[in-house]
Amino acid sequence: MNPVPLVTPHLFIALPIADDVKLQVEERTKVLREHVSFRKWTHPQDLHITLKFLGATPSEKIADIHSLLLDIAEHYAPISLSLSDLGTFGLPVSPRVLWTRVGGEMERLFSLQRDIEHKLERIGFAKENRPYSPHVTLAKQYVGADSPEELLMAIAKSTWQPPLSWPGMDIVLFESHPGKSPMYEALARFPLLKGNQ
Repeated sequence: MNPVPLVTPHLFIALPIADDVKLQVEERTKVLREHVSFRKWTHPQDLHITLKFLGATPSEKIADIHSLLLDIAEHYAPISLSLSDLGTFGLPVSPRVLWTRVGGEMERLFSLQRDIEHKLERIGFAKENRPYSPHVTLAKQYVGADSPEELLMAIAKSTWQPPLSWPGMDIVLFESHPGKSPMYEALARFPLLKGNQ
């Protein structure tokens, strides 16, 4: 009998979205789905704010990642976060990604992301060269015939206000399972503990 090949897990680090906010995003997204055509819509349980994409990660690195995230989380209090408005990546006439904007305590969010980036670089993970742009992906691959730009602006004004707010309470290490829905599995949670010890 042939041994089952070991699959290297594909991981990323993120701040999860509160469950009640996920429900509200799902409601707001219904209007989008009725009027704008994207090939793939994000499952509500998969909504998150990426802090660091790790990609294929050797199993021997995972203990180091756990230790690093545990240490970082102890030095941060919960972060106030919010979602509002809509935006896209790619050509306005045919966007690759539809997203909603992250707001709240942005200086603290950027500080947390920088800490994670720098400490992961020390243990062998490549530094991200693009500027950090926090957002929550709602859909990918526009397949409509006409540019969605004006329609998205109108929907954003009518249904994506007021902002949806929640306290970011923990960092999560996720594994991706392509082809499954929901696609992301939480492997470990690291509560933001500063001020609560």
